[in-house]
Amino acid sequence: MMSSMTLIVGLVVLLTMTIQDTYGCSCMPSHPQEQFCRSNFVIKAKVLSHRWIYETKEPTHEPATTWQQVPTTPVPDITTAEVMDIDNEIPMQRFRKALPPLPSLEEAMKGRPQPMMQAWRVKVIKVYKGLDYMKEKEYVELFTPPIDSLCGVELLEMDEHYVFTGNSRDERLNINACGWTQTYKTLTSKQRHGLKKGYSTGCGECRVSQTYKTLTSKQKLGLKKDYSTGCGECRIQTCFGKCVALPNADICTWMPFMKPDCEALYSKCIRSKKGGCGWHRNKLLKECQGEDEDETEQ
Repeated sequence: MMSSMTLIVGLVVLLTMTIQDTYGCSCMPSHPQEQFCRSNFVIKAKVLSHRWIYETKEPTHEPATTWQQVPTTPVPDITTAEVMDIDNEIPMQRFRKALPPLPSLEEAMKGRPQPMMQAWRVKVIKVYKGLDYMKEKEYVELFTPPIDSLCGVELLEMDEHYVFTGNSRDERLNINACGWTQTYKTLTSKQRHGLKKGYSTGCGECRVSQTYKTLTSKQKLGLKKDYSTGCGECRIQTCFGKCVALPNADICTWMPFMKPDCEALYSKCIRSKKGGCGWHRNKLLKECQGEDEDETEQ
């Protein structure tokens, strides 16, 4: 009981630190398969350029306002001996009071146009999902909020290949920090295989290639209710403490704060021969979890 409470407290502290570090942008952990399934598009692309998007005309190239350009009060002369005298606190107090207050961000940026959005121009190398939105070898722009506190995607390296997941809205391709943005060279072999084939099998998409007027009454009823239960969708449930996987359930339990995150690096959630959902037991997953290799795969 004590170890469970310690784990829960630790996770709460970790989440608090994460929210503080991102200055407002907080995202729930998502397995790569979840990112794949809930996104309109998943691509591998090469980053070419970046631009800021303003509500009005583009900004001029006037010198930016800096801290030194903000009016300050003069600092009185204080000798080195007074400043270095650590046994006497009075000179140090005088020195602190003489410093002018730092201007606020609003004061420093006053009069300057503010970007409403930023865009990354990329060349699409591979489309894993979303051929309705773009084609391979096509040049597109990926739009994202202007700052990281609004979950904007920043600090991408030029000429580097990335995996991007995102959604389309108003004919615009959008990405954000809560999606999956990762350099392609850092993906594991299982993650690359998941992008090409494996992740899509767990998305639970069902299609009927038949005109509606030719369906029987039972088929029409199935479209409304029954067929959805047999689509084979496996959901991933995030756990923040001890979690128990129910037999033959349609979920895979996942603890993203356990390091290393073996399921995200080396596995995908699939439906087993017994009917339930579970993590694909491959060799790399077993090695990551320190299990014996002679176990049978699901």
